[in-house]
Amino acid sequence: MLFAAVFAACGGSSSSGSPSTTAQTAGRFEVRPVIGQNPQPCRVGQLLLAPVHQSAVCLTLGATALNGADVASVSVSSQSTDGAGIDMRLTTDGLTRFNALARRLYGAPSPMDEAALLVDGRVFSAPRFNIDHFDATGIRISGSFASEADARHVASAIGPVTASPTSR
Repeated sequence: MLFAAVFAACGGSSSSGSPSTTAQTAGRFEVRPVIGQNPQPCRVGQLLLAPVHQSAVCLTLGATALNGADVASVSVSSQSTDGAGIDMRLTTDGLTRFNALARRLYGAPSPMDEAALLVDGRVFSAPRFNIDHFDATGIRISGSFASEADARHVASAIGPVTASPTSR
């Protein structure tokens, strides 16, 4: 669904304190580092990423770095700089693990600067890291959502979507 997506820090959040939504289905959503890619056909153990308007590629992935239990809340917003995107707030442990992944992948050669987002074992996106550290304001996944509805569809697979912050 997405390919040229990026991870960036959420900024200008109007809310503070703990996120209001914490229910997740552990294991349904995963974040795994991309350690290699090649054109089809996929080899045993590889997963297919078939982005819209681009050729499908086969991804070799590392171990799960994050899962749905690490996500505290999910919302969708639209910004003038990057269009529609998904804003996630992580649990304290999830943020620690995500920052370790960001430090390891940021600045690496492509595709090893990417992390695959999986829902039910299917790769929805493989965004690259724009920064190497995130804070409690959250994480934004953006880049090539066709619309807020498209972003909301993916966000709902990550977890219960909370009320969207005001579009920026």
